[in-house]
Amino acid sequence: MHNGEWKPYIGKDVYKKVLGLVGFGAIAKNVARRANGFSMQVLVYDPFVTEVPDVFKNYVQLVDFDTLVKESDIISIHVPLTDETKDLFDKQTIYSMKKEAFLINTGRGGIINEVDLYECMKSGHLGGVALDVVEVEPMTKDNPLLTLENLIVTPHIGMYSLEAISAVSIVCAQNIVKKLKGEAPDYLIV
Repeated sequence: MHNGEWKPYIGKDVYKKVLGLVGFGAIAKNVARRANGFSMQVLVYDPFVTEVPDVFKNYVQLVDFDTLVKESDIISIHVPLTDETKDLFDKQTIYSMKKEAFLINTGRGGIINEVDLYECMKSGHLGGVALDVVEVEPMTKDNPLLTLENLIVTPHIGMYSLEAISAVSIVCAQNIVKKLKGEAPDYLIV
């Protein structure tokens, strides 16, 4: 549309597709709930989760990492960056994904090896990638990933909305009041 061209685009439907969630914390659970609304099958890999909570049992299945990678149409990453997750998605892992799969990272930069990602995408592997986080932020203008047509990058703004900023501000104010009263603040980081 920016060029004044009206070209129809045929997208891909998520209905009854397989969504792989790497990590199953609060955010991933909310993603799973939304996926259920599209009748998606949800595969979860999380080494710290041994049983699916009852509320998810009808549509969420715990699997090993290799199964999640090979069977998912869409993979969404929701884990912290640790020694174990650094470069978790390297060339070998990405090429193990379905050729037309989509990869989404709103977790942390460094979980996807960006050099390997570029090579895999340049070769035509993956239907698309969406990154809200990258290894080095801000991403430089000469990053070769930015030359790819099927890549969407946002500047680490996944949680930013007026409502989210307001909610965080309220929690901060409540914690200040608790501290002034001699109480332990919520979400204390030691």
